[in-house]
Formats: sequence, structure tokens, C-alpha cells
Amino acid sequence: MLINKLLIYRQDNLLYSLAYTHNSQLAWFCCDEQAIYSEAIFLTKVLKVYPQQQIAFIEYLPQQTGFMNYPKYVKLQDGSTLIAQLTWQGSQDKDAKFRYGAQLVGKFVVVKLSDKFSLDSSRLKAQLANELHQFAKQFAYAWIIRSSATSLSDLSLIKAEMTELAEQLEQINQQRQTTTNCLFIGNPSYLKMLRNLTLTTDCQIICNDQKILDTIKSKQVLWQLKQIQLIYQNDLNLDEIIINYHNNLATSEVQLANGARLEIHQVSGIHLIDINSDKLRLSHSKLNLLVLDAIYQQICLRNLQGIILLDLVKNLTPQQQQQIIDYLNKLFTHDISKTKVLGFSHSGLCELIRQKF
Repeated sequence: MLINKLLIYRQDNLLYSLAYTHNSQLAWFCCDEQAIYSEAIFLTKVLKVYPQQQIAFIEYLPQQTGFMNYPKYVKLQDGSTLIAQLTWQGSQDKDAKFRYGAQLVGKFVVVKLSDKFSLDSSRLKAQLANELHQFAKQFAYAWIIRSSATSLSDLSLIKAEMTELAEQLEQINQQRQTTTNCLFIGNPSYLKMLRNLTLTTDCQIICNDQKILDTIKSKQVLWQLKQIQLIYQNDLNLDEIIINYHNNLATSEVQLANGARLEIHQVSGIHLIDINSDKLRLSHSKLNLLVLDAIYQQICLRNLQGIILLDLVKNLTPQQQQQIIDYLNKLFTHDISKTKVLGFSHSGLCELIRQKF
């Protein structure tokens, strides 16, 4: 999916990011509500460890707690300190979610704090992988080359990003010696969109905050955004769009242009999307494929997370089920969040797991 317009709108302490395709169809909608974003890295204090479940509760800021799963090889004790990374900011009902350790994500590479060097360059051709391996050995971290790097024949951008991320990790390591709880504030949604989405060459980025545009300008060369048009619009007002968007989210029904209707419900943290097609005279397999694009868009716009069940029209053959799985995998390759299509259960539900963004 190609994005040709990105609107970034600051409203007091809220920061909205709206991505569009074909100028009119809203593809993604994200809102950052605080100065510390997901992917933030903290020096935390362990409050309580549950070894059998491999779960620890931690204090990451004064009077603010979260929980995380940790690897079996890690031995934790109550009262110890460790580095943890925010993956979900939590809600009134649940504490914030963290991962053990820390990683920084760029457009082309991911780097993790590690005691020894490693490089997963399986996505690159052998000659390029060998050249990059020799360069990366100077940075004693664990590196993963992202799929976005496969189209590059020149490694200069990858090397530049590796150098930049390695310097950030070094600063994080140095800050561990201070009393600062937050070592890295994370990345707002608009930066995660820019590093993950494919933008058209005539894409416009319109924002009412000059500092945000300056941040994007600093990424123009490294992230290949030179041809993107950056527009500062002080009087940008998206209040009506945002209100309409939240009103749409308040309803569980979505009427499609082809006559079908989606019903979206949440039960105990599990999202169920049901297709209502009483008025359509289409074969089961054809109807299912027609609504998958709309289902994908609703998942992205509503930023559904965790387990998602699709109640498609039943009585499909194994070949028809595989066709749906393949098409969903194709759709979610364009998503800003990682999604696994698990397939069909014995009850006929198509199961997905979408990570938090």
C-alpha cells in the first residue's frame, strides 16, 4: 500500500498521525498521548518476581509500575535493577507491558543490547552480507537486517544507520550509570510510520509543528525522503476529522459499498469480526475475498491488537481457506505492526495475532 499523504497534527499535548492512500482513503490513524512513547527504554527496579511464570513486576518511573515476561536464562531477584523496554503504555485496567532488554529499530536494521556480536543478514545477497559483516563487527551488539534493506545495492545507508543506532546504544549504556530512570523516550507514531510505510515520490507530509518537520528533515537522506514534500501549515485543523473518526470507532457496524456489513466486537481482549451478507448473492469464496480489504483497513484504523478472529462465510474447501490465508499475508506485509495469520480453527474461524504498535 502506497501512502501519498501524511498529516501530523499537534493538539495541545496530543499528537495525531493520519496516513492516507489515494488522498482520500484513510489508511492508518495513530495518537500519542504522552511524551514517553512505546519503545522507550528504562532502568527499572524489580518489585516482584514469579519464576514459574517467568513474569516480573517492575517500577519504571516513581509510582508507575509495569510487568514483563523474561527469558528462562535470566535470574532475577526482588529489588534488583534491569533495563526494560516499553511495548504498551497500559490502561486503567492493566499495567504497562515491557520486554526484557532493549532494542532500537531503524528503517533498515534492528539492534539489540547484547554481550556479544551477531548479525542476521540472511535477507541480503552473500557478497553484500559479507561486506556488511566486516563493517558491523566494530559494534558489539546483536544486529538484524530488515526486509526494507533488500532493495539496496549500496550499503552506505545501512552502514550509516548502524553507526547512528550504535551511538544511541552507547549513550544508553552511559546513562545507566546515572540515576535517570528513562534512558530513551522512544519514537512517536509518525516516525514509526515513516520508517515502515512505503511513500509515493509525490507524497506530502503536512504538519502544524515546525519542530516535527525539522525532525523529519534530519531523516531525509538516511530514510530516502528527499523527494517528499514537507509542508508547515500553522492553521491546520483536523478537529472535525478526528471527531468523525472517533464517532466511527464508537459503532460496532461498518457498512461496505458492496452491500456486505462488518460487525466488530471485543470480548475479554479478543476481537471478533463477523461478516453479514444476507442481501448478497455471491459464492462464499468470492464474498470472503471481497471483504478482506475492508477487514484489513478496519484492523489498521482501529489499531486492533492481540488475538483477532474473523468469522468468514463457512464451508470453505482447504484450497479456498489457503487462498484467504495467502491474501491476508499479502495485505499485512504493508502493515506498520507485525501480524501473524495463524490459519483456520476447527470451528472455521480465521485467527490472527497482531502486535501492539
